[in-house]
Amino acid sequence: MSKRQAGQLPQGLVAADASAAKRARVEDVPCKTRKRTAAMRSEHAMILRSQHRSQSNSRGPPQQRYGELGRTAATANTNASGDAHAPSDRCMTSSTRVPSHASNRRILRSALYKPLDPSRREIRLITLAGGEFSDDIRCSLSAVSLDNEPVYEALSYVWGDPDVMLPMTLQGGLHQVTTNLEAALRHLRYHDRPRVLWVDAVCINQKDLLERQKQVLLMGDVFRTASVVLCWLGEESEDSALAFDAFETWPKDSEIHWDPDETPGIDPRTSGIEYANAVWRLSRRRYFKRLWIVQEMILGKSHQLICGNRQSSTDELLRIVKCVVAHRTTCMCMNRHHRKEFSFAALGGLAMSAKALTFRRTGELDKAEILHLLATFRAHRCSDPRDHIYGLLSIASDTPHVVPGYNTPVPLVYEQFTVDNIKTHQNLDVLSQVLPSSTVLSTRIPTGLPTWVPDWSATLVHRGISTNAYNRFVNIREYNSSVGSTANVRQPGRGRLAVRGVPLGTIARLGSAVVEDMSKNDVVEFIESGMHFAMLETLPNRSYPGGLDFAHSSATGMSDFPAVSNNAAYDPRVSMAACAASQTTYCDALWMTFCGSIVPDFFKSASESNVIISTSTTEPWWNHSFYNTRWEYWKMPVDELLPLGLSRERAMLERQAFVSRLGSTMYMRRLFMSDAQHEWLGSAPVDAEVGDTIAILAGGKVPYILRQKEVNGERVFHFIGDAYVHGIMNGEGMALGEMEEIVLV
Repeated sequence: MSKRQAGQLPQGLVAADASAAKRARVEDVPCKTRKRTAAMRSEHAMILRSQHRSQSNSRGPPQQRYGELGRTAATANTNASGDAHAPSDRCMTSSTRVPSHASNRRILRSALYKPLDPSRREIRLITLAGGEFSDDIRCSLSAVSLDNEPVYEALSYVWGDPDVMLPMTLQGGLHQVTTNLEAALRHLRYHDRPRVLWVDAVCINQKDLLERQKQVLLMGDVFRTASVVLCWLGEESEDSALAFDAFETWPKDSEIHWDPDETPGIDPRTSGIEYANAVWRLSRRRYFKRLWIVQEMILGKSHQLICGNRQSSTDELLRIVKCVVAHRTTCMCMNRHHRKEFSFAALGGLAMSAKALTFRRTGELDKAEILHLLATFRAHRCSDPRDHIYGLLSIASDTPHVVPGYNTPVPLVYEQFTVDNIKTHQNLDVLSQVLPSSTVLSTRIPTGLPTWVPDWSATLVHRGISTNAYNRFVNIREYNSSVGSTANVRQPGRGRLAVRGVPLGTIARLGSAVVEDMSKNDVVEFIESGMHFAMLETLPNRSYPGGLDFAHSSATGMSDFPAVSNNAAYDPRVSMAACAASQTTYCDALWMTFCGSIVPDFFKSASESNVIISTSTTEPWWNHSFYNTRWEYWKMPVDELLPLGLSRERAMLERQAFVSRLGSTMYMRRLFMSDAQHEWLGSAPVDAEVGDTIAILAGGKVPYILRQKEVNGERVFHFIGDAYVHGIMNGEGMALGEMEEIVLV
């Protein structure tokens, strides 16, 4: 990474994003810098407004009076809240609004944005004229064909606050852009030569919905063709330089301590905790929360992260993320003080950007299904709720029937996508992405959705919920509740989905819900409450009605633990006869329900896979602690486990792995017991209620929880969510009832 100074970096080296300053975000810049930039921009705006008044008051026919200036006034309506979406007049403030009749704006905008030829894969580029930092920003537009491999750089950025706009000159006239884009152009401008860029807010006619739809389909090619993707993080904050210093130093030594009380590593200058805090704050910038950066990171040939006068490559981004994880696993100060605060998950946007980069480098992109991408990047945000789907089309391998439609209501877009995904893959995996209503902080769909349609726009109560949803997406592939059946669905009406399924009784009892991350003490308390719920104190050896036994479900080197290893070559399908002969107990069923019958890789959580080190699985510590249900070992201090043959690091990591797995399985869920017909033990969504139906649906890898309703005398069901039901996860339940049509609403 190079520390390019003001004279070396393309011109712009100042201040912070005005929208960020307005909202008092962590990336606020020093007051002196903000005042200098504000004064300069105010003067710039006055000059352009004066120019406009002079031209608009001149004599002559209307086409001369408005000319280029009036023509570009129409383009000022740009929605800057996130990405390229339908703009509105409210985006221009009173200080920068240009007087013009609506009819004239429409005519002049069409003159500025000449129609593009889809058959030639045409896009527009801007040429940013060279100049000093304080000079007016001047750009020209040109149309080019991607087939001709034009040379340009693509700008990746956050649009910014739609209520604060600044003027620039486009084709000789006034054009309104957000403060963040204006700042980016100033910083990127060369001193003595033009620079050719693709910038979505300017290069796409945001008022033309048809053009937007066609250009969205070309987004992937736009970023594939660009020579460099310029990732504009915003202007400098008080400590962003510290974060970039850490980018340079940390990867050289994963044992550099971040606690000033510890012995520093090879470079004491970047060993303080303030550097870790700076990295953490940088990862919380709005840029890293944008959904559109996913495809921009994945498809770009080369990237530059730019923050004020500092630059870094994405190679360094990958190295810093790996360094953080390596530090956590090797440095005891991390485990004692900062493991949770500076874990992979805590890195937030930086970590997910690293995840996006690995899709291309590891070959995952070639087989990336849209549902995999949606689950992975669910916490990312975009201005238009439709773009949660449309923004991933360029990198998905399985969406030939999905065509962007910005005139289609959002609920219908989500509903059509759900049905299309089910029919394309002939399974119900997408239903597992329906989250409990209690996990949703807010939604952007006021009319609501059918209960069986995932709300991709929802803002979740906690970021960990999206990570948990991704883990669940991965884990359901380990099961086969409907024994290879396919989903043959139909829609008897808008908002309805008719499926085939087998109802298998109802929920009789519910345990306490897990609604937040669990500490070690929380885990102990939860396990004890689970044992009480399963009545293990009084009936510890009570036989379970079918299910996987230790001997049938154990993996290599794990014969004492009731689970299937992610890494073992093991066929989970076990016959009913084998289960009946296994004499599984409720104690066995409880432990398997806690982890969903899946043992994690002990050195990495599911969210860290494909990013950090890979190690072979060896005998886990819980072989000792759970043998004959002697789980009391869990409550022992780590030092007391060492005589069992475990190193301190191993004991801590494997204990952590179990907590991670327990959290992945039980977060926002609760234990339940089914009615007297079967008395199964399992876990259901936190919104489940006593009396809800347990059902296996054709094409579903897991059982589902449904709630019966009556609408106009017709029996229908609300979809509550997926479930783990011990004993029927691999097809055993299909023989226990008759298939019937079930209508979800």
